[in-house]
Amino acid sequence: VWEDADGNGRQNPGEPGLPGVTVELLGAHESLVATTTTTNGRGRWWFIVDTAGAYWVRVTAPDGRAFTTRDVGGDNRDSDADDTGLITIGALSPGGIDISLDAGLLLAPGTIEIVKDASPDGPQDFTFTDDIAAPNVFTLDDDGADATHSNTKTFQAVAPGLYRVNEAAVDGWVVTSVTCLDSDGLGMPSTGDTLKRSAVIELDPGETVTCTFTNTANQAPLFDGNEGGVTLLIDAAENQTAVTDLEATDADGDTENGGGLTYSLTVGGEGDDNDLFTLDVDTGVLTFTTAPDFENPTDDLADNLYLAQVQVTDSGGLFDIQDITVTVTDVGEALEITSDGGGATAAVSAAENQTAVTDVQAFDPEGDTENGGGLTYALTGGAAECDLLRCDLRIVPTVGADNGRFTLDPATGVLTFTAAPDFENPLDLDGDNDYQVQVTVTDSDLNTDVQDITVTVTDVDDAPLNGTITVTLTASVPGPDVITFSEDITAEAAFMLDDNPASGMPNTITFENVTPGTYSVSRAPFSLMLLGNGCTDTDAGGVASVMDLATGVATINLEAGETVACTFLGIFE
Repeated sequence: VWEDADGNGRQNPGEPGLPGVTVELLGAHESLVATTTTTNGRGRWWFIVDTAGAYWVRVTAPDGRAFTTRDVGGDNRDSDADDTGLITIGALSPGGIDISLDAGLLLAPGTIEIVKDASPDGPQDFTFTDDIAAPNVFTLDDDGADATHSNTKTFQAVAPGLYRVNEAAVDGWVVTSVTCLDSDGLGMPSTGDTLKRSAVIELDPGETVTCTFTNTANQAPLFDGNEGGVTLLIDAAENQTAVTDLEATDADGDTENGGGLTYSLTVGGEGDDNDLFTLDVDTGVLTFTTAPDFENPTDDLADNLYLAQVQVTDSGGLFDIQDITVTVTDVGEALEITSDGGGATAAVSAAENQTAVTDVQAFDPEGDTENGGGLTYALTGGAAECDLLRCDLRIVPTVGADNGRFTLDPATGVLTFTAAPDFENPLDLDGDNDYQVQVTVTDSDLNTDVQDITVTVTDVDDAPLNGTITVTLTASVPGPDVITFSEDITAEAAFMLDDNPASGMPNTITFENVTPGTYSVSRAPFSLMLLGNGCTDTDAGGVASVMDLATGVATINLEAGETVACTFLGIFE
């Protein structure tokens, strides 16, 4: 007994004997006349009989084995057993020997059944491909309209092994299940894949595997409100991404969120602006990827009409398409003062003795600008309120209480003091050098923003005012007499005067723009006798300038802004 690996009915080199196979010797009427034996390690067996006569031998195929084709060669190398394992020996004479009896075994073939179950039954044909047997394609139909088709395809005498059967997609139908049943329950189970519309069959020796493909009629889903292919019109406000939540209905029961319906933006369709949208594949929520700006449209035609095209697909591959026009609408966006912190209130400082304060700036999302571009500035609020009975004592300022002290350019927002403030003499309502002013900006749509500004006037150290020193030479009897004087007022440190201006030389010298301080002017030694104090100060509040008659030295104490006049009056000796 041997393994007929190629199933040709002959024992070829390399096909081994099978050990442990049961063999029986049968007599008349195939009755058992000898004990059962089993093949040895080389697949050999033998019986010794004492009586001549007709005999038969029955070989019992092990589980999963079947007998190969018999008598294909007519020699000692072919199989002699029929498909039940019976070998006819014939009549044996006394002492006869027969060594030509063989039985070839191979793996038992199995059966594969493919069943098509459709709901509802109808004239629809379903095509399958396989790798079981040529022509490797077959058609099933269970409505009986076509006598050449049935709802079952049976493959018999199939060699054990791995096989695959696939069902082709059919418009309007969806495979709802693929199940496989193995008759022996042994080995690897056969499996069905519903999504791939396929069955993987693990056929064991001698078993039958039945795979059922269940098909259900499928209707295309439909976008709500899309009967007749009507374009969906949607308004969406600028500066936000929300558009709409698309809804679709499927007569076959598919639903959103993993229930069989999926959404997508089409490719190459009428959605000219699809690239500007995001669509949730599970929920149908349509949004702008980036919030649109009415003033700066990015749609294909730059007209704020955004064209989208979406598709809903069911589990059977059927779909519906919806065209959408999204009109982006304008929103009156808040005008905003941005200068000095951009808040509702602002605080700025301004040095005394000058008029500059600040340049109020504003931003309008709608595109209005300064200088005639739609934005205008104005002082708003009101003057101070006060207790009518005691207005002079109880001042209650409101916003813009000091507006009257300011000038505002309506086109540029430049805010200035009408008159330069003096820190030492504040003119704000409550006299604390914090001036309250309110500015309002208005755009062309009459949107406004208001900022209350506190302008704090800061002290500046005032530069001292310079003064003037005048020195005059006179005599009781005019000369001409020229006298040289020394001084520490200028870098020259000396000057000359003539007591008689008629001589052509001046008798007076004036030093202007002299920094306040103490200076001295001295006459050179000369026979001039001074007649008295010759210095006069215009500022009586300071230290008086004096002249020493004995030494001829004038000590000048120059105060800020004053003029000191010193006259050297005397007689010449």
